[in-house]
Amino acid sequence: MSDRIAMLAEVARAATWEITRLAGRDALRVRTREGAQTSFLTPAEKDELEALLRSGPPTIVHAGLPKLIWSAARRGFVGAAEEIGELVIEEVPQRPEAAVLSGLAADFARIRARQAEIVGAAAVRLADTARRWAEGPAPTVDEIAARLRWATLILTPTGARAWLSDGGIFAGHSIEVAFDQDGAVVDAQLAG
Repeated sequence: MSDRIAMLAEVARAATWEITRLAGRDALRVRTREGAQTSFLTPAEKDELEALLRSGPPTIVHAGLPKLIWSAARRGFVGAAEEIGELVIEEVPQRPEAAVLSGLAADFARIRARQAEIVGAAAVRLADTARRWAEGPAPTVDEIAARLRWATLILTPTGARAWLSDGGIFAGHSIEVAFDQDGAVVDAQLAG
């Protein structure tokens, strides 16, 4: 599936749409609150888009992973993962091979098993920043770790990163944590 078809399909799912003829050409017309958007289609794009819209977005159902649905906006697969929040898989084709999915499932299992350790290592890396931000007594590493919460885990075939909520320690800033596939924290820093 082309990126253009994936984007058009996602736009169409979020609004009222129709495939129509305009000026003698096939077109996708999408109506939203903001107005109508029309995109002309080649005959092959029309056929692919009709099939995609009937079947729904590409979906991953694989042992060891939650159900994940393709998001053109995120350019990856997205799903909910207990205790992690959102799981996003990026840098894979829309129809990934079973071996790639098995590898990602193994990475996901290793990271889930080390969640507390990852949060603790992130807290250690954030301790100096927390001291600089503190208006009163600086929080301890254990206090930082107790307030951090998983929001998003992003897996790729070559690495992983997570977004944690700060529990109010850093005025609502997100924390980006980079780690290897085994869950060893490489970096943790404020973002946003």
